[in-house]
Amino acid sequence: MTESNVFRVQPAPVAAAKPAVYKVEMDDRCMVFPDGKTLQHVLVTSDASGNLTLEAIYAFNTSRLDPLLLAMPLAEACEFVRELVGAVFQAKTGFYLTDEWKIAINVMANGYQIDIQREARKTELFLSTGVIWRFIKALLMTLDQVAPVQAN
Repeated sequence: MTESNVFRVQPAPVAAAKPAVYKVEMDDRCMVFPDGKTLQHVLVTSDASGNLTLEAIYAFNTSRLDPLLLAMPLAEACEFVRELVGAVFQAKTGFYLTDEWKIAINVMANGYQIDIQREARKTELFLSTGVIWRFIKALLMTLDQVAPVQAN
């Protein structure tokens, strides 16, 4: 068989990363502390460089609290979401630790507490049981939009 007759498999092109925005509707039992704000929605966004961002839309914000809850690069975001899914499925505490982040995912009777600590800033995010899968789904869809996996 000559080289010209050999069938060569060409890899399918991977789609270019596109920015994504997903709005997750919260319920009355979703809050952010230490400021004690009730969450209406959480925006899960990504940019073309692959950074994942979580921003809060508060029911009230007289103190003008910064809506940014979390911003991390794609590789770190994938590992964080993997740990979050594991903690929710197994109904046990999960930890995501890097040089920059300390995130604890605690299972509670009525939902989940996600403690996010970066440098001296600590944020506690309380999500109810009814919201956690919508939240995870938005994170996964955003990551998929930014870095689609090549199909077989």
